Amino acid sequence: MAVETYKIGKKAVKEEQLDDDSVGRAKVKCLKFGTVSITPPVVDAQNVATGTVAVSGLKTTDKILVMMQEDAQKEAIPVAAYCAEDGVLTIQFANITTGTATTSAKEILWIRCIP
Repeated sequence: MAVETYKIGKKAVKEEQLDDDSVGRAKVKCLKFGTVSITPPVVDAQNVATGTVAVSGLKTTDKILVMMQEDAQKEAIPVAAYCAEDGVLTIQFANITTGTATTSAKEILWIRCIP
């Protein structure tokens, strides 16, 4: 399987159109991204919890990815994200440690793919 690479200029990202291909991969109308600051809830050992933050323009039909640069051995890390209500990003945090994860404000990168 060939690896496809899309080069998107920084100024073009908000409106860039990526077409679907002949093997049926979904068309992505545009990509939008940004960062949000969120203080995750207390996450007990080997458990998950969710936190929410407002993100203008987010829709329930969007597909969302989140990333964070932290030490997974001592922090609650984002493992899933979704938009259950327009304008509200819900992030699920996991604690893979055997103790309670640290809960300080975190800068999270989110990527919104509009199918």
